[in-house]
Amino acid sequence: MKEKEKKTYSLVFVKADDKELIKQMYKWQIAEDEKEMMCCTWLPENQTQEYSEEKFEIFFNSLKSKLGSQVNYAILKNNDSDEYLGWINSFNYNPRNFSIEISYYFPKENRRKGYGKIMMSLFLKTMFNFEKMNLNKIYAETYKGNIGSKKLLEQFSFHLDGMMREHYWFDNGKLKYDQLVYSLLRDDWGRMTNEIVKINYEN
Repeated sequence: MKEKEKKTYSLVFVKADDKELIKQMYKWQIAEDEKEMMCCTWLPENQTQEYSEEKFEIFFNSLKSKLGSQVNYAILKNNDSDEYLGWINSFNYNPRNFSIEISYYFPKENRRKGYGKIMMSLFLKTMFNFEKMNLNKIYAETYKGNIGSKKLLEQFSFHLDGMMREHYWFDNGKLKYDQLVYSLLRDDWGRMTNEIVKINYEN
């Protein structure tokens, strides 16, 4: 019986001149019909939108001015098919306590396929080994009803630090959820990589 080939993945960190890559990310966002459910969104409109080159140029120039200084994006890539699957970004770097905040996104067709575990594993390994930043803490926020996001963070030993009550409002306040704050310390990551994390890269 032929052994199933393993798929390989990598993180591609987005640079300011990666216009086509940023365009892919932009198209994911404007096609998203549940923007208010996301932890972090780029666009104020909650509805899906038609692609417009003019609007993309405005978005591209705005993001380009922030990349590498205020925010960093990394996209998960399937190395075998060259397909881009979703992104994770870091922002709010604090050089006093050496922390960053993160958020992440997958388009609907790439959810519930295990890509989140792969992307988070690659990202944490990269960031905690990035000597220039010397990170001590990575933290994230998600709303209480986002079960997938909560499971992903908890699988990587993120600690629930606290919550902001009724911080997420949906449907003009008809639905209200608490906002959860999670964090992972460098020491937590060290213990986890030695003891419990076993990422399966096979699909």
